[in-house]
Amino acid sequence: MDTQRAFMFSRLNSPRASCQGSVLILVLWVLFFLVTLTIAVGSHVAAAISAAERLWIRTESRSLAEAGAHQALAVAMRQTNAWDGVAEGAWNRDEAVFADVPVGDGFCSIYYTEVGRNGSIVTNVGIVGEDGKLNLNAILADKNEPTKLALGVLLASVGDLDAEESQAIAAAIEDWVDEDDEILTGGAENSYYTSLSPPYECANAPMRCISELRLVRGVDCELYERLVPYVTVYGSGHVNMNCAPEPVIAALAEAFSTREPDPDACASLAEKIADFRRAGGAFRTDDDFRTPPEELELTGDEKSLLGGIPPSGLDRISSAFRGVASGVVGEDGNSGMSVEFVFDTRTGLFVYWNEL
Repeated sequence: MDTQRAFMFSRLNSPRASCQGSVLILVLWVLFFLVTLTIAVGSHVAAAISAAERLWIRTESRSLAEAGAHQALAVAMRQTNAWDGVAEGAWNRDEAVFADVPVGDGFCSIYYTEVGRNGSIVTNVGIVGEDGKLNLNAILADKNEPTKLALGVLLASVGDLDAEESQAIAAAIEDWVDEDDEILTGGAENSYYTSLSPPYECANAPMRCISELRLVRGVDCELYERLVPYVTVYGSGHVNMNCAPEPVIAALAEAFSTREPDPDACASLAEKIADFRRAGGAFRTDDDFRTPPEELELTGDEKSLLGGIPPSGLDRISSAFRGVASGVVGEDGNSGMSVEFVFDTRTGLFVYWNEL
């Protein structure tokens, strides 16, 4: 028995046995390395596939969003109605045309947003006339002082500014747009902008996009966000009363009032017009500006305020429209991209394009 044990002990401790154990350990380490590598490569491949899928969805949804924007342009270009509006029955808010439009394996939707009376953002199907806003390039080129005054009134209203602050910022906006270097009261020209760090020059030219407002003295981020739903640099320059927001209507009524304006009466006029339009009403002819539809139920003061706004500066149809087109891919409703756009029906061209 002792001899057998000695033999087994010698076998276990022989160089050959030691070598076999080392090989086994090496094999196990190789297997461990291969498993780890496989997991790592698998994770990398899975991440790459996921990234590729997201890129494909984004590319597809971008194409669908573009298709939606061009669909909206085509609809507006062939439209022959003498007005557009904000009511659900208006041609520019037709859900059959603008909501969940099938395109290939996906679909697109077109919508626009507006600021509600309580300050909330309201989303509506369709496109909306950009001409409902105050056109900064047009009103600052106009020699009619009440037209320029309307900008100051609007600034005071939506920006929560006092009269001095609002007129100063209105002057700075006018200085930015006009061609001269004369500083209006409260305004700013090159001498101010070139002293900033970093310096830049005053445009002294019409604004090419509304975001230029952020460069104007006194227009901070908060004021810009409050003001931008009510001003534009696109369109004819006439205010479309069928889609003008309430603050714009009230500002025009106050600016053109032939006597000491009553802000409450101006606000009441704007509210009645907004309710009239939402109920499906519209200004269908130019005579409606002089003789308002009876459905408006305006008081004498309100009729006077509306009549004080020169009809030559008003319109009932827009030449530029704004909207957002969103592309949705596949049955799962994967949405990767939207496009905010403005197009001009007089040229058939997009004048603003922003991929979101």
